[in-house]
Amino acid sequence: MKKLLVLLVTVVPGLALGMDSKGLCAPKERVIFSCSTNAGKQISVCSKGESVQYRFGRPGKVELEYPRNGDFTPSSFDYFHYFRPNENRTSLHFDTGDAEYTVFSESEGAKTSAGITVKVKANGRVQSLRCAGAAQANWYEIEGKVECADEPMNTCQ
Repeated sequence: MKKLLVLLVTVVPGLALGMDSKGLCAPKERVIFSCSTNAGKQISVCSKGESVQYRFGRPGKVELEYPRNGDFTPSSFDYFHYFRPNENRTSLHFDTGDAEYTVFSESEGAKTSAGITVKVKANGRVQSLRCAGAAQANWYEIEGKVECADEPMNTCQ
């Protein structure tokens, strides 16, 4: 009984804070993309209805939310998807004014990678944060909700 109590005290609060597979997405939102970084922060892209929102941080302490205050329009993001046998590349790009962000997941054969790349406009510095493990990626959830990137080889519809 004591072990069960310890389990409930340590695990259940974590689930209540959103540390399950939904990442930083609210219970009524759908997960488009979600993963944890080595620093224990979450990268999440969530949708509700026709709206899409990116969030970064920890459950209960979101550091960046884009777009803010429900200002979503389909042009808030650019979506890119490229597929051929043994290769799949998907990314979602957005611009906050100060920086450009690209959430991505890609696979080539058995090699996979996912995370986010940030380019700071003031100094041109580029930084990447990789997912610490497997990412939950349901990119099909975003199709038709955001604009397709105007790039060669984009199979976005």
